Amino acid sequence: MIPAGQGTIRATCTPAPKTIPKLELDNSIIRQITVHFRDAGSDRRGKPAHAHGVELRRAILDNPPQSVEDLTKSAFDTASPYTFKFDEAERGKALYICPCWENSRGEKGPFGKIVKAIVP
Repeated sequence: MIPAGQGTIRATCTPAPKTIPKLELDNSIIRQITVHFRDAGSDRRGKPAHAHGVELRRAILDNPPQSVEDLTKSAFDTASPYTFKFDEAERGKALYICPCWENSRGEKGPFGKIVKAIVP
């Protein structure tokens, strides 16, 4: 038997991340773009405090997006890098990606800048 007040689990509140991810793209392999991410302004790899992973909003578009809402697909990753794979028909098209950190409860931090890559 556990004495009163012992053995209880306390939930901790993890706030939403406050920083933005910085992306580095590698498009050296045909039909593939690898996205490396880290906290903007940090020399360290990895996620900042309170971040469970990164959401990568993306879309292949003919014209640059006006906002993050124009990026209609989403991927989530907890460890860098993340690799997007494409069909042959998508080669040469513009891929736009915008990242944000997310905590373990799904609360998002601010979105970073939208970056563009050409599908190799």
